[in-house]
Amino acid sequence: MKTALVMAAPGCEETETLGTVDVLRRGGVNVTVASMMPGHSLDVAGAHGITFRADAHFDDVKGKAFDAVVCPGGMGGASTMRDSAEFVSYLRKQKAEGRWIAAICASPALVLTTNRIAPDAKMTGYPGCGDLDHPVDEDACTDSTEKVITGRGPGLTFKFGLAIVSALQGEAKAKEVAAGLLLSF
Repeated sequence: MKTALVMAAPGCEETETLGTVDVLRRGGVNVTVASMMPGHSLDVAGAHGITFRADAHFDDVKGKAFDAVVCPGGMGGASTMRDSAEFVSYLRKQKAEGRWIAAICASPALVLTTNRIAPDAKMTGYPGCGDLDHPVDEDACTDSTEKVITGRGPGLTFKFGLAIVSALQGEAKAKEVAAGLLLSF
C-alpha cells in the first residue's frame, strides 16, 4: 500500500490539509497526518480557527519513509516548515531517495524554492507568495522527472489531491476517485 505523510504545522490552510487527506484516503493511500505543533501536541490550530487532531507528531515519524510527503499551504504552516531545519533535511532526503514531494499554495515557494529542494522542477503556487524557479500556469502541476507535485491554492485542493493519487496509484484510480467526488479528472 502506498503511503503519504501530510504535514500539519501551526497556521496551516485547513482546506488544503484535510481536503488532501480525504482525497488520498479515498484513493487507497495510507495517510499519516503529522503535527508540527509545539510541545508535541497533536491538536493542530489551523489558519482559520479550525483545530483538528493529527495522527502523530513529526518527531515520531521523521525516521520513517513515505512514498509522498505533502506540504499544505497557509502562511503560518508554510513558514514553520520552511524554517524547520529538521523538516527541510527530511525533504532533502525524500528528494534524494527519489520519492514524491507535494506542496500547495504558499509551500511551493516558501518551503521548496526557498530551501532549494527541487530547483529544476516545474511548479505552480499561490499568486504573490514568492518566486518559483520554473513557474507554470496550472491549477495542479506534476513534474514526473523531479517527482514534485504542486497546487495553486485552497479552491484547487481536490485537483492537487487527485494529482497525488494519480502519481501514487495510477490515473485510473484518480479518475475513479474524481467520479465519486463528482469532479472531472
